Amino acid sequence: MKPNLLIHRLKDRSVFMLSLLFLITSIASVFLYDRSVRSDYIDERTYYFQKNHEKAYSSLYLFSDQMQALYRQTLLNQDVVEWLNHPRELFAEMYRLSQIQASFIEFINSRSGVVSVYLHNKRNNMVLSTPFMLSELPQFPNHQVFEQYDYANNSVQWQYRQIGNEVQSNPSSARVISMVAGIPATNKQGAIAINMNEKYVAESIMAGDDYLLWLDADNHVLLAKNEASRQFYAEHAEQILSTKQSSFFLKDHFVISSVSEAGKWKLLTILPTSVLENGLSDKSAYKTLILVLCLALTVLLSLYFRYIRREQDKLKDLKIRQNLGDFRIGLITDLLNGKPVLADLEERSRQYEINLTGGGYQVIVFQIDDYYQYLLTKTNNERFFMNKIIFNAIKWTFALKFNAHIISTQLERVTVLICHDVPDEAGQGKLEETIHYIQNDIRDNCGLTVCVGVSDIATDIAHVHACHAHAMMAIDYKSIYGKHAVIYYERMSFSKSPSLQQLSQKIHQISDYLQEGRLDRIEICLEDILGELIANQQFTLDWVHAIFANMMSTIMKFTIEHRIDINHHCKEDVFITLYSYEFLEDKKTYILKICSVIIDLMQTKPVETSSTTKVIIEYIDKHFDQPISLNILADRLSMSSSYLSVVIKNHLGIGFVEYISKLRIQKAIKLLDNNQLTIQHIAEQCGYDTVHTFIRQFKKVYQIPPNEYRLRKRNEEM
Repeated sequence: MKPNLLIHRLKDRSVFMLSLLFLITSIASVFLYDRSVRSDYIDERTYYFQKNHEKAYSSLYLFSDQMQALYRQTLLNQDVVEWLNHPRELFAEMYRLSQIQASFIEFINSRSGVVSVYLHNKRNNMVLSTPFMLSELPQFPNHQVFEQYDYANNSVQWQYRQIGNEVQSNPSSARVISMVAGIPATNKQGAIAINMNEKYVAESIMAGDDYLLWLDADNHVLLAKNEASRQFYAEHAEQILSTKQSSFFLKDHFVISSVSEAGKWKLLTILPTSVLENGLSDKSAYKTLILVLCLALTVLLSLYFRYIRREQDKLKDLKIRQNLGDFRIGLITDLLNGKPVLADLEERSRQYEINLTGGGYQVIVFQIDDYYQYLLTKTNNERFFMNKIIFNAIKWTFALKFNAHIISTQLERVTVLICHDVPDEAGQGKLEETIHYIQNDIRDNCGLTVCVGVSDIATDIAHVHACHAHAMMAIDYKSIYGKHAVIYYERMSFSKSPSLQQLSQKIHQISDYLQEGRLDRIEICLEDILGELIANQQFTLDWVHAIFANMMSTIMKFTIEHRIDINHHCKEDVFITLYSYEFLEDKKTYILKICSVIIDLMQTKPVETSSTTKVIIEYIDKHFDQPISLNILADRLSMSSSYLSVVIKNHLGIGFVEYISKLRIQKAIKLLDNNQLTIQHIAEQCGYDTVHTFIRQFKKVYQIPPNEYRLRKRNEEM
């Protein structure tokens, strides 16, 4: 019995040891698997916040670019330039100031988020603003915006401010971010401040997540969606800004950083690492269940984990394969746009199976002329296949001859990045031959001309974005070089353009010659201006458009002063027609044609009938609560928008926008008596696009929102 007992004990101990070993192994396996799941989850959350950051950066970049566009539009406003350079007495300036004020109101109405615009004139130290009209700088409620601006600095300045004087009933809307810039850009006689609602920027532009911080060029916080993130930045700003990585961990926080063009502003995402771990539920019950199953079904559990791991690897590999093309396009797009991808470029190239090595890098941009008009003649299926045919023709032609990477950046534009092994003349000759072959192939098969911009060669892949910018700049000069041209950036001349002040005197002489009816003197004047413009090839594309736009502006000012509707007589928008001409001689001929028409009309100027004004006012009174604008009204009545604007101003004493707003507010007052109607419904019945626009316009008149107005009126009646 004793030997048998010993054997049984040995078996029991063996089973116990094996069971204990299996238990320990199972526990270790479970904890290791749990750790892997947590790590994968945190990586996924990190990727999610990075994508949100990139989305917010793109939205903020586009928004700031739109604000820059408003600034550039102001630089071309002749009334602004004249007032800043030659301010006169207030009575004499009233019409010009009203025109400037109207253009600012148009900024606010056309750009969501813009709440007000200020214009400072250094010569007379006056400020023209949308909410306060005209006042001296010391008396201007928000004078700090210009006192803090550095006129000696050529860059745009961003400021965060509280403008409680403008909006008293809603303090949150009084927090604004201002973009301040000098006017003119080179000889600052003043400055413009475009004020954007902080709440709109935070909710509509930076809606990616709640941990975003927007910094100005001096690394001051313009906007912070989370106070804890702002506090962490204040305590660790030096470490954050000195770190070169775009995303990194600092103490118990995860930081993502992006810098705008020329470092004008920065965008940060600062979130606690605990946020990355949100969603990781307690695994204790799950682990206990796994351990019990491991004890009961050892083999089955082992096979089960094997199967899951193998399937996960298969799904991961399949996902990468399915999206490999998109990953490659995204990487090339980031390189061309100058995004920070160089740090992990080698790893991403290997992962996406893309070869970006080379001794030189060059960018070619194909611009298909009149492509939109061409596609309008095709069916939907034909448009889709036409895009594929043209793109594949370029793609495979380059793929057979070069280490090239092709992306379609826009419908009519294809960009090619070439990685040269050894940049030499033979390679450039083969490149030129390939470009001509593609141009001729598209022209022969589709009847379309293709203009091509070719950058110079960069020896470092870090400069690819500069090559892309150069190729795009070359494309812009097709109006000088013509359609179906191959424009090399390195062969272009960038001499300094003549000063606008040198030509302004001759441009203004056109008005005098129009008054005298001297078309011959106008032609001589144009020849002198063009002679100075293109002498020794001293021109740029922007100057070509700017000079002719200045000429047309002078002519249009003359027609408005003499009550001549030139667009109506020519049956076209003269500005658009002038801009559509590609060559200088064509632009000159069109200017002379317009001047000839004006001179003839000056001699036989028709008398405006009161019936025309009556028709205009009656149409507005019937349709003010519907979508309406000067362009819509002009189309309905077959008149030009500029002519309508002058007629309405002369007859009513106020502008078109002010009159529409007056009619809509009057109707809104009546509808507010009906307590069953919501503010949204009233806004729609009065013709407003959004309820926010209605509330803003209502507060301009009554200084309170419509719901508060209704409540006060109801209390007074009770």
